[in-house]
Amino acid sequence: MDRMSKIHVWIGLTNIKEDDFYKYFDVTGFQESKEGEDFEICGFAKDINKEIYNEDFIGIYFDEDDDSLELALDELPDPELVEKLIKLCLKSNIEKANAMFYYTDTRLEINDSSKKYNGLNYLGCYDWD
Repeated sequence: MDRMSKIHVWIGLTNIKEDDFYKYFDVTGFQESKEGEDFEICGFAKDINKEIYNEDFIGIYFDEDDDSLELALDELPDPELVEKLIKLCLKSNIEKANAMFYYTDTRLEINDSSKKYNGLNYLGCYDWD
């Protein structure tokens, strides 16, 4: 199975400032650390119980000026998934979103789907090509 054949999606309306939102994903502390040195694990890696994550597997969307659910979901790499997730969001009373991120990794397991990740709701894990 291709490691990127699953996509995890988080979405929501957040009041977090843009710099703080992106800081959650910042892995430079890990990248700049030398062997044996302590480093600060970024918020996303902590939330998924890892020391670091693969930046090539993530997509991040944030817009302070627009809270369109459809616009946020249009940033997903799979157009077929967009329609499915719009319906799921509306069913879950998520009608607006100014932020969204996804992570493509079959090895990732999310144990607490009710937890907020950088202020966003976890929508689940889906198959995609």
